[in-house]
Amino acid sequence: MNLVREIGVFVWESLKVFGLYLLFVAVFPSIVMFVEMSVGYLPYSDRPGPGWYGFHPNFSLGALEWCAGFALGVALFSLLIYLLGPFASVFAAALLRTRLPWWVVAILLVPIFGIPALWIYVAYGWYEALDATTPLVALGSSVVFAILLPYRTRHLATRKPQPGYMPKQ
Repeated sequence: MNLVREIGVFVWESLKVFGLYLLFVAVFPSIVMFVEMSVGYLPYSDRPGPGWYGFHPNFSLGALEWCAGFALGVALFSLLIYLLGPFASVFAAALLRTRLPWWVVAILLVPIFGIPALWIYVAYGWYEALDATTPLVALGSSVVFAILLPYRTRHLATRKPQPGYMPKQ
């Protein structure tokens, strides 16, 4: 029964990691895109092309709806097509349960979370005609996520073993 509980805790940790990853990778870049569009920078467009079209503050509901739809599209795109996020999340949850220092885990997690984020945004960006800032923001936010995750969850690696769990020496 204890093994089933431990597996359940591991699966729950993996789901939490993947949910936070989607929050960082799908929602934060969409917020940046909304701010860019609100001040006059067009981060996507086939014609006339992405770029700066003059400063004109415009916080519109239409832009907010488009960015929310974009975040949902990226989340679905990463879930259904690449499936790297869940595997990376399981690997991250497994690493976090080791007794490695949190900064070593962070160094190992940066490419695991950064490369899929960049890959997802470059592929989705080809479809949506994105400029380079959005994939770079996604890469940066996933790197920040990979660095903050082990620091915030370092208590997982410091759990005391159950009595009788470790063999006596």
